[in-house]
Amino acid sequence: MVWNKDCAGRYVASFVVDVDCSRLQPNTKAVGPDPGLASIAVDSAGEKIAPPKFLRSALKRIKRLQRSLGRRVKGSSNRQKARLHPAKAYAKVADKRLDVLHKLDTRLIGENRTVVSEDLNVAGMLKNRRLARPVADSGWRMPRTLLESRTEMYGREIKVISRGEPAFRTCSTCGHKDGKKELSVRVWTCPACGAEHDHDINAARTILAASPAARINACGDEDKTCLQASGVEAEIRLQSRRTVMSSSLTKGIPVLEGGEEGRSFLPNALMNHGPQR
Repeated sequence: MVWNKDCAGRYVASFVVDVDCSRLQPNTKAVGPDPGLASIAVDSAGEKIAPPKFLRSALKRIKRLQRSLGRRVKGSSNRQKARLHPAKAYAKVADKRLDVLHKLDTRLIGENRTVVSEDLNVAGMLKNRRLARPVADSGWRMPRTLLESRTEMYGREIKVISRGEPAFRTCSTCGHKDGKKELSVRVWTCPACGAEHDHDINAARTILAASPAARINACGDEDKTCLQASGVEAEIRLQSRRTVMSSSLTKGIPVLEGGEEGRSFLPNALMNHGPQR
């Protein structure tokens, strides 16, 4: 057993035990969570998990404790006592964040066989003075570290795609790579197929589709729902969308671009033209 003392004055005992890890039930699902600032994670199914923002809620109290520390005489016992107050506040924030990430990763591992993650340049984002605090508060790198340890423990697998994949500006429907987009653009329409995408949900679906392991179904074949649509399908969708839009201008029927009305014609169009490989 090893005893350690952290910066907050807390003692932590570390010891190793040998236990039998029970395997989870067989599963064929795959998920591609995408971390964000507005949501701590957005999975490929469209679910958004709100960030707890523990540091932001405790920042006012931490600043007050740091000002109190600054008024103490250096080298005095009162300063040593006051030093522990902001340290304990920071440690409490870190513990809360770690608890949320543990529960999130446990849920992802329990519900899915494969978790696809993107290799983000978190160190580079922390150098941006506007993104450093919210990125650090969300703990973007910690979920991947926890997933890597849990996947080996429970017999799951994690796939990491290259950071060069433009997930946020690649259409998850047809695979078209659009131009550069600012973070303020939360909803955009693909110019190739006309599908309307949420910024975070589209990135999560693109991350999932970029992994070959995520495209294998229970029979061992490629899952066509995860594959990028062909260029012919995108052209059919675009032509049909133009036809419906021109009809709405003459008849006065409202049509949502990329919505349910705009996509309802796709199955019939594919049946007429047939899939091309």
